[in-house]
Amino acid sequence: MSIRKRRGRGLKSWNFWTPIRGTVYRITALNPSTGGRTWRAYFGKTAQDPWTKRIEEHLWGPDAKDWADTVPGWRPRGNIHEVIAARGARIVVRFWMVPLILTVLERAVIVWGRPVYNDRDNRRNPRRVTISEAKRQRRSRDVQRAVPLVGAVARWFRLLRQLAVLAVLCTLIGVALTAVL
Repeated sequence: MSIRKRRGRGLKSWNFWTPIRGTVYRITALNPSTGGRTWRAYFGKTAQDPWTKRIEEHLWGPDAKDWADTVPGWRPRGNIHEVIAARGARIVVRFWMVPLILTVLERAVIVWGRPVYNDRDNRRNPRRVTISEAKRQRRSRDVQRAVPLVGAVARWFRLLRQLAVLAVLCTLIGVALTAVL
């Protein structure tokens, strides 16, 4: 008799009666319009060990959320430890449970916490930010971040212009000296 390895994707492949070490987590974010802290930005669940891998998937990589840059401690090439140290991610519940209970707990926390960026089970929340609105906010923040870059490019062009003027003056002085000598 051969033992076949089960292939699957996350919690959907688990037997609903096999206990797993499940985690329900909370991600804190800064309010994009005021900059103040919103402690209930996103709630999620994971069976990954360590649980921080799931947070990294939300904040960095190809499938990063549009609100990732508002999480305290986040930076483009940062790490999860900086986010946790800045209180950007916290565990709400973590213990051995069946996946069905983990899903029910996550949904209960979403309904109770009324987070800003959760889409599913949170449609009645008046503070909820829709996915399209989150994308618009992200584009706006990216433009604001690009402004200092424009200033830096302008400074470089001024420096290059001054160097070009200096090179022309040195060339003229060199030509004048060779004509005199």
